[in-house]
Amino acid sequence: MDFIASYLSQHEYLTEEEIKLFVKHSYIKSWAAGETIHKIGNTQHHPGLLLSGLVCCKHLSKEGIDKTVWLADEGSVLADPTSVFDKTPSEIGMQAIEDSLIIHFHDDELNKLNLKYPGLMRFKIQFMEMSIRELYKRVMFFSTLTPEERYAELLEKKPRLLDRVQQKYLASYIGVTEVSISRIKKRFKK
Repeated sequence: MDFIASYLSQHEYLTEEEIKLFVKHSYIKSWAAGETIHKIGNTQHHPGLLLSGLVCCKHLSKEGIDKTVWLADEGSVLADPTSVFDKTPSEIGMQAIEDSLIIHFHDDELNKLNLKYPGLMRFKIQFMEMSIRELYKRVMFFSTLTPEERYAELLEKKPRLLDRVQQKYLASYIGVTEVSISRIKKRFKK
């Protein structure tokens, strides 16, 4: 728990009391590569922040095909906003691709404290802003770029990610088949 307090102390607006309260209502968990962090159909009560590792967030299509909707790396928010806010079953599953370390927090408990502790409310707002920005980037990434442009953007902005993720996840993430991603990669190597 000292690690969580240390992480939170970077946020200068949080008081010592607020940090203690956050620590009381959160936990750090290590997830092994391949381990399921959150199952599709379960309500997500403990969103988190990925400290290290890589997580695949996926949706199961009506045809039974896993669709990678997001590849979360260090510093990413791990939450299905609809499930967390509306307390509904999640359409998103999360699986560790690499050994991962995540700060999870008890959202319901912290929500009860937000009005009384402005620092906790500010932290929640920043957390939600991060989530909204990431979702917006993903929507723009997918709706405005061709698959080749998506790959080029990942190559430019997150080259390390390309080395860390299996081809099947990468293909699904940019919206193509594994065969197509192989062709795209070959074109970029020339």
